[in-house]
Amino acid sequence: MKELFADKIPANCSHQSSDVICTITEYNPQKPQANCHHDVCSESSSVVIGLYNEEVGVNQWLKFKSTMEAMTFINQELLVDWRTYHHGYCFIRCLSRDARKVSQLLILPPVLRTYQRSANKLTNEPALNVNILFLDSVSRHHFYRSLPKTIDTFRKLNTNVFKTGQVFDFELVQGIKSRTFESLQALFGGESFNPLKPFSSFELPPKAVDLNKTLGSFKRFGYETLYLEDMCWKWDWGLVKELRALKKNASFPERSQLLLEAARRSGIDRMDVLYSSCDILQENGVKDMFHGPAALCYNGIHQHTYLLQYIEYFITRFTFLQKPFFSFLMLDSNHEDTGLRLKQVDEDLAKHVTFLADQQNTLTFILSDHGNNYGQFVSKTTESQVELFHTTLFVIVPDRAAALLGDDKIRSLYTNQH
Repeated sequence: MKELFADKIPANCSHQSSDVICTITEYNPQKPQANCHHDVCSESSSVVIGLYNEEVGVNQWLKFKSTMEAMTFINQELLVDWRTYHHGYCFIRCLSRDARKVSQLLILPPVLRTYQRSANKLTNEPALNVNILFLDSVSRHHFYRSLPKTIDTFRKLNTNVFKTGQVFDFELVQGIKSRTFESLQALFGGESFNPLKPFSSFELPPKAVDLNKTLGSFKRFGYETLYLEDMCWKWDWGLVKELRALKKNASFPERSQLLLEAARRSGIDRMDVLYSSCDILQENGVKDMFHGPAALCYNGIHQHTYLLQYIEYFITRFTFLQKPFFSFLMLDSNHEDTGLRLKQVDEDLAKHVTFLADQQNTLTFILSDHGNNYGQFVSKTTESQVELFHTTLFVIVPDRAAALLGDDKIRSLYTNQH
């Protein structure tokens, strides 16, 4: 273990330049504002903003004469609910003052569609929000050895912050199978597929994952549902496969509509920043992240950083609106040969956990499906076979959420950790 993991320093994003054209300054969920820096783009360069169009499945680009004009568009169009709809992000591109091509991914707070605005009425009924962070291919052991800052944050919350709440650590959670599909079906659909009728990982599953059994139930109680992942929907893996919405020989508009229809049937209201994953993976020269590169970055920033930031914007925004939500994010950072990429998540995840602990009406589950199932860890050790099915489950219950759950449920959570 020490040879494979402990003494290894993970790769970073220093191989890419990081040019910040615009930022969201001191995010205010009531009136978010962007500020753009006028010294990044050349004065002779136009500034273009790319917005994803889910109807046709590609980015569409708008051209502006200056950074100031682009900033006005962001503040008066993208950050205002009733104007231009976006998916929680935009690309901003220009030529720098030293004639380099600059491309920034700017994460934006969620905006509401027309039907959502009419449905967002304040209520006196407190509701528990549910937030799930799903870490693909991470055993409980690998979580502990790769994410020490996050573990330390858990301990500090329990010792110094929470009074009635707690971070629960479930020690003996058993994985179902050494791949994601069956785990998602169990998590969302409440059942496992027939093990006597196996199918290859390279085939379409016999039926779609039944997300609607969970998400549809939450929607009937007025919840907004968000499903995010870091996989590209235009390739073979991820949600597009799990929903059997994969038709690679069709046009992008047809394929996009196929995914949208499957998502609606599954109870998913929005996929938002999920769509940015195709651009990020393309920038790294891969279609999926299973066999490299050592770090997945865009504009000098790790891919997971963008997704965690959007989750924070999403939670802050819907908490402000007093509309309950169910949010789900799957990170595949550790689904690769070395098992080292997970270390890159530690600092950001520790900060993210601190944020989540302060979201008083939100229960957060951090869980995994299985341990690492290929690479040197598997070929060199027998321990890998034990870890493969010894999965991670942490539950973050802030003080207010603990009060809403009640003493009996908190006692059950406490006991069932062991």
